[in-house]
Amino acid sequence: MLLLVLFLCLVCLGVTFSFMPVLPGPPFAILAMLLIPFWPAHAMDVDDLTWWVALAVAGVGVVITIIDFAAPWLAKIFEGVLGESSRAAAIGSFVGLLIGIMSSITMGCMGITIPFLAALPIPLMLITPFFGALLGEMTVAGPVGETASERSQRLVRSAFVQWLGLLTTIMLKVMYCLAAAPVGVWLIWRNWG
Repeated sequence: MLLLVLFLCLVCLGVTFSFMPVLPGPPFAILAMLLIPFWPAHAMDVDDLTWWVALAVAGVGVVITIIDFAAPWLAKIFEGVLGESSRAAAIGSFVGLLIGIMSSITMGCMGITIPFLAALPIPLMLITPFFGALLGEMTVAGPVGETASERSQRLVRSAFVQWLGLLTTIMLKVMYCLAAAPVGVWLIWRNWG
């Protein structure tokens, strides 16, 4: 069934692109959900429940996408609680994520595994953004009169804020895409299975 294959391909793209801060993942899952009721060959056969479920799941995806794009501004709200982070730390976190992804792909292609990571590349992708943010924050001069201890605390706090923000948005996007998959498969099976 072409609809099922296309749906699953779009959801897989959504999960994959959820790890990339530049490329939005949830819109692929939103498109996949909207394909179900609008599928040309079956659009007349779709019942109200399918419309409501597909539109509700797509609506949740739109909200998650808005949150993802608004995350930098939302982070400003929580800076007082967790501490401030610089633009250099954000860039370093992004570069660290790219390095983690590329290293994971390279190690997977070469058959290299790090014993404590087994063959699972995801932990590497989740660790490297922290170190990237830490290195990025190291390039920023601190306040005048900052002691070595205060600098260390600022560096770690800034890297942690960036890392936590990145992980939160990635997990939110991935969990949405993964949750949309069984709902969509159920809707397809229910209507045309």
